[in-house]
Amino acid sequence: MLMLGAAYWQAHTLSMPWQRPAEAGALAAAVLAPAGAQQLTGYQASIQHRPIDGIADNLSGLTYDAQTGTLFGVTNRPPAVVELSTEGQLLRRMPLRGVRDPEGIAHIRDDWFAIADERRNRIHWVQIAPGQRDIQTQNGPVLALGEVSIRNFGLEGLGWDHQRQQLLAVTEKWPLRVLALDGPVLTPGARNLQLAVHTWESQD
Repeated sequence: MLMLGAAYWQAHTLSMPWQRPAEAGALAAAVLAPAGAQQLTGYQASIQHRPIDGIADNLSGLTYDAQTGTLFGVTNRPPAVVELSTEGQLLRRMPLRGVRDPEGIAHIRDDWFAIADERRNRIHWVQIAPGQRDIQTQNGPVLALGEVSIRNFGLEGLGWDHQRQQLLAVTEKWPLRVLALDGPVLTPGARNLQLAVHTWESQD
């Protein structure tokens, strides 16, 4: 499940420790499950621990955009969104304005992405166009989830459930949980969103 990759990605290398090594192949095979796979046992990594030239550390969050065939991640020192090839090549780095501590990213549709700001416990929706070099969040759609009791223990990862049209958000601890948000109607002029948020439960 792509959400899990985004929620628990925390490294400066392309590494998925919960997967078994496999023969050489595209990194996409490690990110996308085979058709019909529902559990992590249906995944198999084809690349393990590949360093990403140009990113020293703090790569956090990962999402796949099927339209571009590339991966998008976030870094928090300094805040930025990076685009990677499925082989781990850094294609571009875009400074992220208005987010202090990005920890998760999820591709929603078209050029829309959701980005989690752990320090402020907010989710921002942004558009990332081909060739874009800078991302502004100040005037875009945002959802504030309230104050966190312990600093830096807020949102840790995001994932998009295309079938249910829900955004899934993982909180790090105290409490550790997965939240489900119905996908908003995204328009460039929207600002403060009011969405129902509930704790996600498996429907299997």
